[in-house]
Amino acid sequence: MTEDQSQYFDISYIMKLGHDSLLVLMDGKEIITEKTLTELEKILPANEFFRVHRGYIVKLEEIIEIIKRGNSCFIQLKNGMTIPVARRRRKSLMGLLNIIN
Repeated sequence: MTEDQSQYFDISYIMKLGHDSLLVLMDGKEIITEKTLTELEKILPANEFFRVHRGYIVKLEEIIEIIKRGNSCFIQLKNGMTIPVARRRRKSLMGLLNIIN
């Protein structure tokens, strides 16, 4: 992990905030960065973080549940946050989590 990546160690999830991003840490603290989700996606370790939706990147170890409602899919995080999963990213996420759909 590079020095740039080490500062993201405590992230639970990242949410798009206009042209910026909101980093939500495991302890509940929030940090706004001028980096876009695309920029952050390139910095973060791909084996630990996954972009589940155009507006969210999550730390995989923070996911505690997959919720399916009709054609929609959501993930529940350890902090209680529920985040939508884009249909086109669902299969990749399930593969990373070793879940058979």
